[in-house]
Amino acid sequence: MKSYRMFNLAMAVIVLVFTLAACSSGSSGSGDDNKDGEDSDGDSTGCFCAFGCNPDGSCMSQPCDEDTDCPIGYFCDDGKCVDPDNPADGDSGSSVDPDGDKGNDNIPPKDDLVDAITDVEWETGIPHDEKDPWIQVSDIRIIFGAIPIGSEDTKYVTVTNNGLADLVIDDIYIYYDGKEDNPEIWPAHDELPITILPSESVEIGATYGPQDLDKDKDVLVIHSNDPAEPNFGVAIYTDVKAFGDLAVEPTAVHFGVVRPGNHREKFKIINRGGLDARIFSITLAEGTEGVFSLEGFTPGEEFTIDASRSKEITINYSPESADGVPDETIVTIISDDEKNPTIQVPVTGTSCIPAAGVNPTALSFTVEETGGIDNQCSTLKNEGCEPLEITNIEVTDTAGGAFSMTSGFSFPFTLPFGHTEEICIQYSPTSESQTTGNVTVESNDPDNAIIDIPLSGTYFRDPMVIGHFTNVITGDPIPGLFWELQDFDTGSVVDTSDPADATGTAPMRDTYPIDKYIGHVPGGEHGGLVCPDMEIQLLANKTVHVYFSCQPELIEGSMRIVLRWDNSNAGGADLDAHLFMPNGGHVYFSNPTQGAAQLDHDGGIQPAPTEFSPETMTINSFISGKYCFAIHDYNYNSGPWHGINTVVDVFDNNGLVQTINGPAQNASGGWWRVIEIDGATQTITTVDVLGSSQPSCN
Repeated sequence: MKSYRMFNLAMAVIVLVFTLAACSSGSSGSGDDNKDGEDSDGDSTGCFCAFGCNPDGSCMSQPCDEDTDCPIGYFCDDGKCVDPDNPADGDSGSSVDPDGDKGNDNIPPKDDLVDAITDVEWETGIPHDEKDPWIQVSDIRIIFGAIPIGSEDTKYVTVTNNGLADLVIDDIYIYYDGKEDNPEIWPAHDELPITILPSESVEIGATYGPQDLDKDKDVLVIHSNDPAEPNFGVAIYTDVKAFGDLAVEPTAVHFGVVRPGNHREKFKIINRGGLDARIFSITLAEGTEGVFSLEGFTPGEEFTIDASRSKEITINYSPESADGVPDETIVTIISDDEKNPTIQVPVTGTSCIPAAGVNPTALSFTVEETGGIDNQCSTLKNEGCEPLEITNIEVTDTAGGAFSMTSGFSFPFTLPFGHTEEICIQYSPTSESQTTGNVTVESNDPDNAIIDIPLSGTYFRDPMVIGHFTNVITGDPIPGLFWELQDFDTGSVVDTSDPADATGTAPMRDTYPIDKYIGHVPGGEHGGLVCPDMEIQLLANKTVHVYFSCQPELIEGSMRIVLRWDNSNAGGADLDAHLFMPNGGHVYFSNPTQGAAQLDHDGGIQPAPTEFSPETMTINSFISGKYCFAIHDYNYNSGPWHGINTVVDVFDNNGLVQTINGPAQNASGGWWRVIEIDGATQTITTVDVLGSSQPSCN
C-alpha cells in the first residue's frame, strides 16, 4: 500500500449549509448594499439552487424518471433529483446516515477523501457568477469496482462550462498516485490546456491498472480558471479482483525425431493468480489418443491448483512405426480462469529410424589397356530422418587388390538426415580377366545394418566388344538379356555374351579378328520389346560398344529415330532431337506430340561415365512432303559442337535402316542437320551438315 493509504481520515459528514435567501443580494449592484434586497434598491437577486429557491430560501426539487432528467451532478432518486454530495437530501437506501449514493452506502462520500487534502485550494470563497467560467462535473466520484491484476479500465466524468466565459483547464493530475514511480492510477484526457466554450462539455477520466491486491483510493484533481472553484476533486475508489490466473510452461511440447516406442515429456500448469484455480478437464485432440496419452491427473475428474502453485502433467508419445510423418495433437485445458478459461498446448513429434541407401546399388568397371584404371562412385545417403551412424566400410575382391577405396573415412561417422557421402572405388587390374568384388557398408540402420555394393570389373588388352540393352522408349536399362556376335556374311554365331547386369551391360569375354559382325539378340520379343540387329565393326586396340535399341515393334509405314551420345564425359552436351514436318509441325522437348509424330523419350546428361542416353522419336505415319530431322546442342547453341560419339539409328518395321555418325567434338556449329525423309515414299536422304543456327526444312 502507498503511504497515503495509511492516513487515518476522520470520517465526518461536513454539511455546509448555504442559506441563500430567494431575494438575497448579488455580488454587486447599483443600490445600497445594506438594504434587504428590495428591487428598488438596484440589487441583483441571486438564487444558487439548481431548480430555484422556495420563498423561505430552501432549494426547490425537480421531479424525474431517470438520471438524464436531472442536471449534471444530480441523480434521480425516488422521483426527485437529489445532490449526491449533500447528505441532507437523503436517498432511498436504508443506511443510518444516508449519503445520497443511491444505496451504495459502503462507498464513502467524496468529502471524506477530498477534505483530507489541505494543500489544494478547492474553493476561494468567491461566489459563482454566470459571467465567469463556471466548472460543473457530472459525478463527484469514480468507482472502478473490482479490476483483475494485469488489467486496466478507464472511467470518465463529463466536465461542463456553465458560465458565459471560456473555461480553461490547464492541469489534471492524480493527487496521491501521481507521485509514485509506478502509478496504478493515471489521468486520461486530451492534450492540455483544454478550452471549454460556454455550455460545452469534455470527457476527462482516470485509468486504473492494479499491480497488487490492495484497494486504492485517490483524487482526480482538475485545475481550471474558474475563480470560485479553481480546483475540482473527483474521488476515486477501487477494488481488486483476485482470481486464478493460469499459464503453461512450456507453451508447446516438441518431441522432435524419435524412434518407435514410448517417449515422455512434461509441462506445468502454473497458477499465478491470487485464488485457487479449478481445472475442469484436460483432453487431447480427438483421434490422437492412440499415439499420445496424458498422466498426472485422474481423467474425467476436476482438481484444484492452489494460488501460486503448479501442477505437472506428463504427455506420452508412443509411435508404433517409423514412417517419418509428423504426428501432432493439441492438449486442451478447461478451467475457471475468467481471463483465460481455455488453454491449448500444441504437441508434435516424428517417429523415424536411420535408413541407409546407396545409388547406384552396383558398380561396373572397364579397363581397356594395360596399366589403365577406372573410377566409379556410389552415393551413400541417410534416407531416414534420424542420424545414421556408419561404423565401417570395407572393400573385398577376387583378384587380390584390383579394387580399392579412394574415399577417406574415419569410423564411426554420422550422416544427418538427407546428407550424403561418396564411396569411390578404383579398379586397377594387373591381368586380363573379369573381376568381381564387394563394398560392405555397416551402419545403425535397424532394418539394413549391412548393405552390399557388388563390384564387377572387366580388363582386356585385345579388341573387345560390349553390348548394352536399353528400352529406348523409357531410357531404362534391361538386365538379364544376352546377345550373339554373328559373322556378317554367313550369320554363324561367333560367341555369346554374358547375361546383362543391372546396368544392362553384357560383355563378350574373348578376343576376335578385326572384322565386320552382326549383333543379334535371340528369342524374339523380350517383355513386349524387340531388339533389332546391329552392325558391328571391331577395331584394333579399342573397345567397341554395341547399343541395342530395344523397342515396341513398328508397324509398316512407320519409323523410329534413336539418338545416342556419350554425354557424361567432361563438358558433355545436352542434345535435343527436332523433327520439322511438311505441314509446319515441329516436334521437340517443348512440343512432344504433333500429328502422328511424337518424342518418346527426352535424354539428358547422365551421372556415370560413358553412359549413352537415348533420345527417341517415332513417326507412326507419314503425309506427303519433306520431313527434316536435326539435332541441337542445347547448351552450345551456335557451337562449337560438344556431342561426343553421337550416333543416329533409323528403324522401320524390318529393323535397322540406317546409322549416321555425328560430327567430331568441337566442330564448328551447334545444329546438326541429319536426314530428310520423303513423306510419300519414306525415302531417307542423308544430309549430315553442321551449322550455327536452326535449319529450315525447305
